[in-house]
Amino acid sequence: PEAAARRRQSPVRLDFSVGGSSTDSAPDEDTEVGDGEEGKAAGGGAGGAGESKGEDATATEAAIKLRADEAAAAAASSEDDVEHDERRARKQAQFDQFRKRKLAEAAKRREQALARREMARREHERAAIKSWHVAHGDAVDTGGAPAGDPATVAGGMGDARAAPPVSRARATGTSANRARIRNAIKFVLLPGYHRQDELAEALAALERDPSPNLIVLFRTSESRAYKALYSYDPASGQILLIHGSGPRSLTARPLRNFYKYDTGSRAFHELPTKEVGVTTDAVVLAPRKKR
Repeated sequence: PEAAARRRQSPVRLDFSVGGSSTDSAPDEDTEVGDGEEGKAAGGGAGGAGESKGEDATATEAAIKLRADEAAAAAASSEDDVEHDERRARKQAQFDQFRKRKLAEAAKRREQALARREMARREHERAAIKSWHVAHGDAVDTGGAPAGDPATVAGGMGDARAAPPVSRARATGTSANRARIRNAIKFVLLPGYHRQDELAEALAALERDPSPNLIVLFRTSESRAYKALYSYDPASGQILLIHGSGPRSLTARPLRNFYKYDTGSRAFHELPTKEVGVTTDAVVLAPRKKR
């Protein structure tokens, strides 16, 4: 259009005049030519505008489709997250039920173990009472009365003889550690083939003595090696030798370390105390001061 405008402003004029006359046919052709080019340019501009509108419509449709795809993907992701959370909640609920069931089973097993242990302790006390009376030349039938009952022990003998050590220990509310000390001697203190003779002697001495509370004497606190076995009476505080190479009595001897045996770990753990008690399973003698 600009070229056509320029041609209209300065047209090419040819002189075909004869004898001074001139004709305007050429300028008319030039004008027509200029008008034709301007029409073509105008038609080309309209076609370009149509193509641009078509491209814009295609881009708009593509953008709408892209937004729809993104929205569908977001909805699918949200549904997946909800399903994942529900599945996780179901698994957590199943785990909680499983854990609760296992805890209940463990508690029931502990109760059963405690009941069996109590029955074994009573049977052991009955056997200890019977052996004590046999050793003293008595024949007392305790019947169905509780083991170690002073009234039952005194009844049938016709005298006011004192109850055996098991009865005194039970009357004071102490807990027996015979089974614990037996396991410690058998599996920790005197294990191995080379110590079978000493182990047999210690177990035989333990069976001969009916005391419910026993104390092991260690050689040193570092080695914690077996030295001797003692019976302990919490009522009188007497600690008397049963087996081993220790002194006959530890009642008046100074003691330094005190230990308790743990059956789970099969090890002796030191107690934060300075005197013998019902929870004491082993001791170490204090070194004598040099004069």
